Amino acid sequence: MLRFKAAASKKVKARRAQRHLHREIIDQLFRSVDISSSDDNESDHNETDEGKTESLSASLPLGVSAEKSINYKIDQFDDTQLPNEEPIEIDNSDWLFDGSRITAKDAVRRLTSFMIDFNRNKRTVIGLLRIIKGLLPTPNRLPTTWKGILKALGHVSTSHSSYLCANCLKHCRKNLHGVKSCVDEECIKRNRMLKSNEIVELTHLDIRSQIQAILTRNQPLLNRCDLYPATDVCFADHYRNQSDSMSNRVTLIVHTDGAPVVKSSKQSLWPCFASLVELPPPVRDYQKNIILMSLWTSKKKPDANVFLEETIEELKHLINRGTSIFINGYEYQITLQTQYFVSDLPAKALFCRTINFNGYSACTECCSKGEWSGLYKVVVYPFTRNNLTPRTHAEYLDAAKEAQKKSAHGKAVSIRGIKGLSTLLEVFEYPSQITFDYMHLICLGHIPSLIKRWCQRVDKSALHAIDVSLDQLLLPHNLSIPFLESIEHAEQWKAKNSRLFVLNVGVPVVTLHLPRLLASHYLLYSLSIIMLHAPKSNDETNLAEDIINYYCKTSTLVHDPSIELFSLHAHIHLAQQVRRHGGLGHTSAFGFESCIRFIQKKAHGSKNLGSQISYWIDLQSTVQAKTKVPTLSVVNEIRLDDRRLTTYRPILLEQFETNGIDLNSCTFHLRLKNFFVTYHTTIYDQPFKCRSFIVSFSDPVHKLLRYGNIIVFVRTNEQFYALIQRYRLSEKCITNYVDIPCSLHLKANELFPLVEPSDELILIPITEIRHKCVKVPFDNVFCLSEIRLDYEHD
Repeated sequence: MLRFKAAASKKVKARRAQRHLHREIIDQLFRSVDISSSDDNESDHNETDEGKTESLSASLPLGVSAEKSINYKIDQFDDTQLPNEEPIEIDNSDWLFDGSRITAKDAVRRLTSFMIDFNRNKRTVIGLLRIIKGLLPTPNRLPTTWKGILKALGHVSTSHSSYLCANCLKHCRKNLHGVKSCVDEECIKRNRMLKSNEIVELTHLDIRSQIQAILTRNQPLLNRCDLYPATDVCFADHYRNQSDSMSNRVTLIVHTDGAPVVKSSKQSLWPCFASLVELPPPVRDYQKNIILMSLWTSKKKPDANVFLEETIEELKHLINRGTSIFINGYEYQITLQTQYFVSDLPAKALFCRTINFNGYSACTECCSKGEWSGLYKVVVYPFTRNNLTPRTHAEYLDAAKEAQKKSAHGKAVSIRGIKGLSTLLEVFEYPSQITFDYMHLICLGHIPSLIKRWCQRVDKSALHAIDVSLDQLLLPHNLSIPFLESIEHAEQWKAKNSRLFVLNVGVPVVTLHLPRLLASHYLLYSLSIIMLHAPKSNDETNLAEDIINYYCKTSTLVHDPSIELFSLHAHIHLAQQVRRHGGLGHTSAFGFESCIRFIQKKAHGSKNLGSQISYWIDLQSTVQAKTKVPTLSVVNEIRLDDRRLTTYRPILLEQFETNGIDLNSCTFHLRLKNFFVTYHTTIYDQPFKCRSFIVSFSDPVHKLLRYGNIIVFVRTNEQFYALIQRYRLSEKCITNYVDIPCSLHLKANELFPLVEPSDELILIPITEIRHKCVKVPFDNVFCLSEIRLDYEHD
């Protein structure tokens, strides 16, 4: 008996200890869930304690070598994601229990947000809630059923699913046990129980309610013109040419693509997304701000007209009649418009009902026709035979109707590349609103193909030298882009690797190692893509168009004719697209493709996947908090007598006297957050494997573009300054190493300047800072390139 009692006593103590631990976990959960949540679409970096960062910086000597540095971890000051601050609406619900510090609704909201972020299924959520309820004081108001959760949140589901026979795409009959069967008398599977891989699950979500939720969360960011870069969609022709009389305009960018969701059954998920032009980038591309309009889950590719029928009807209704939304108790009448449709080439052909990109009339912009190359076994589009007569929407409709009529009783035919009418074109104009996605066209298309051709023409030593250069790159902290694969396997690079290569590092890396002809030709390509990615003026867009035409025209002289695939031909239309819709960096599918990966994680098991995903996405919109407005701020304050400033202190004081700055009103800082872009200083970055202090800036005296390292930030009253260690231009130029037309030398040297460090220091207002830069070692000097769009999604 004594032995039994002792064992029981230990058991009771263990239970008490476990109960105490659970209470601590719950308390911590309630305190931290708001700041720990993150969107997979925005950032998956861990938060770093600022105090530890400062003490670590102070403990390392100046000039620490790159080999001894550690990987940088992005924290709340660096991340472009804005933290959730407050609930969308005032919470007047009862307290969770007597004496509680939070209400029942707030507790449910925090717990639900936590479960959504960590991707738990319903059974796990209910199980955890029951444990928590048992640990809380009794009585308490924590619900333990899904019905109770939805009631506490005031949530009403806006999504609904239907099931189609994958063979005939007609609606299935569903019995009381959930068994589905086809009812179409002409279908070979009629009146049979359908397996899961014989069913199409079609899910629709309410568009209006999602727009209202997104605008409510982001109301502080609306009408903030200072947050929109000059290269953005809202400054391009199509958006500006819309009627100025439209009040409270909401403009949608639409995207769709497919991705495998259950490998064992080969089922694929096809979401149809939309984002709002009226939200400034990068907030526009955050997962929580992307609308999920519909989902197609099946083993079979979607039929565009069946998939989008209900979505297009809702869009047409909102476009034609408008609607009202409520934000903070106020009613707003909005006008809905569409901006453009973006996808990769196969999805573009599928949803526009045109022939595929390897066909003879694949171009959506012009009437050029491909030719079969018997030697290379591909369809090519020779530049010399281009027919640049533009296509029109009316011609598309005529060709689509003719193709549909001829295909009604026989084999499918195409008329000038059009296979039939697409419901998508009821809300988009063809071809002006059907765009090319540079992520697929360039980063995953032409760049890997071009590099493959290089690898066939140069020896292994040159390729190894390029690999070494790419491996030793030190990039800004927000460009976490390691080149894990050799350049020989560039087809396995991620899109962000190819983007960095074509925009910043490719030219200096390959110029020293490729034959002069290949390096010169690639420099032309890189110049044009940089200017189209984020053009600084209309003149740059026009120049980029001339260069890309020259590049395409001379491609067969540098390579063989097989390079003239449709993907190369499409490049000649990119400049016109930029004029219509803005820089390529703002019109890509990077954010949407990341969102596909995000929603894939919401599916558990292998059944009713669309319903599961839509349920969690729908619920997530209810628990999201308001977005905090970004500000101009400095962090990581240091003292003027800090030993890391010893070298620069005399010059800094001299600059203060020259500029009439009162030393007593100054504070000194290691980092600056300029709205969505975070800059570092040299003394902050030294312990890390990153270089976020190299910038381009306007010389306040000569008004010329200069380059340098940021040493320290200075704040005085409401003014911000940066102490810059300038670079001087080298006597060498990038054009000394290549052969390109003389008319392009000035632009090439401007985009890829060769520089050397200097001892000159200058104090400038931070308003003169233009962009962060990437520095690449180049023949005993350095080659710089600006990061024109610092917060583009990965």
